[in-house]
Amino acid sequence: MNIIEKLEKYFNSGSTDKQNKRRLGGLLIAVTAMLLAVSIVAVAVGGIVVGIIGLIGGSSTPDEDVDSGVNTHLAEVALSDVVAKAEANKLFTLTNAELSLADADYTKLQPVNRPKNENGNNLYMCENSNDFALQKDAFDAFNELMRAFYDKTKNLDVWVKAAYNANGGNTSYYTNGLAVKLDYLTNSDDEAAMEKADYITATTYGVKDYEWIYDNAYKYGFVRVSGAEGEENIFRYVGLAHAKYIQSKQSKKGDTFYSLDSYIAEVKASTPDTPIRISSVNKAVGATGTTSYNVYFMPADSAVFKLPTEKYSYTVMAIDGGYIVTYCKAEAK
Repeated sequence: MNIIEKLEKYFNSGSTDKQNKRRLGGLLIAVTAMLLAVSIVAVAVGGIVVGIIGLIGGSSTPDEDVDSGVNTHLAEVALSDVVAKAEANKLFTLTNAELSLADADYTKLQPVNRPKNENGNNLYMCENSNDFALQKDAFDAFNELMRAFYDKTKNLDVWVKAAYNANGGNTSYYTNGLAVKLDYLTNSDDEAAMEKADYITATTYGVKDYEWIYDNAYKYGFVRVSGAEGEENIFRYVGLAHAKYIQSKQSKKGDTFYSLDSYIAEVKASTPDTPIRISSVNKAVGATGTTSYNVYFMPADSAVFKLPTEKYSYTVMAIDGGYIVTYCKAEAK
């Protein structure tokens, strides 16, 4: 007798009441077994899906370093080590203190040094290309900003109205070769005026055709220096991490302006143990991968000086009253 015959005899023997009870019990056992089997299959499929999502996510998620605690990244050092690091980075400063730049420290905004489009046209023009210049990092980043702006808009009318002058006489934001004032040519379609070099320029600020620059300059390390009338179109290079943070603090309504001075004041309130944390910063101009940074301040008279261990990339900048340390949370390759 096979199993089916045995079950049939079991469920059909005895009184009607017994048969009904046996059949009900068998039905409950069958339903329970079916639910258990479905649950097992669901768990198995879910595990496979999670694994696949993990593999896909691993290839596209920005490789931002997970913060495991700032203290594990720092080591106590002597003041002389801090000074040496700041001296190595003396050309880049978050303040507007005047610098004496040597020829090797800057690149002039001459046509030969500017990026060009597919037709060989310069992507921007300059009020004084023989003398206007930028420090190399700022120059390279500005060229990339202008290249991206052209790719987006095909606009060739950007005009550098003011910048660091290699012949001297620099004041205000232009003293250290990190700032540019952006106008645009209003009569670039007037060939007669162009031939006579009779150019008419106006500020890019508030002009729709140039909104992209104001929305995206921080991705190239630039921020606006002021919200004051007549200065809204001055951009200053501060580096990717600082620019990202400053941009994030700007009022979306435009009713307040978060200046570089505001940022410096906030940085000066930080310490190695309570740094400003800046996440999702591009690893480089134009890069898709991101990382995170910590920024902190050490007064010149600190009892203990701390710098990141050598496996991290970092910079030290001397400013009035102490030193600003900025370091990448991803280990240096």
